[in-house]
Amino acid sequence: MQDFNLHSGEPILEREEELIWQQVNILFDTMPGLLHGDLDYGTDYEHYLFELNQSPEDLQYRMERDLSGLNLFGYDPTVKVSLYKGTQHDIALIEVDLR
Repeated sequence: MQDFNLHSGEPILEREEELIWQQVNILFDTMPGLLHGDLDYGTDYEHYLFELNQSPEDLQYRMERDLSGLNLFGYDPTVKVSLYKGTQHDIALIEVDLR
């Protein structure tokens, strides 16, 4: 888990759900190699749409593995991935459920 709190004191977000979704958004919006000090942090799921031998299960497994590195405050993530053919690019519909 990376510490993105740049202000001293308590985090601005207080509810666990807000903190979890903030972590997820930061993880999904950061490409590997961009975070100084941890070049492995981040995700690049776009290549799953261009690799013909990748399945929805491959993307689901990768996302579950990435989410397991976050502080989920005891919530258990469930990921469901559906891939659809698009006219120019394939489309991934990804549902993340926390219980």
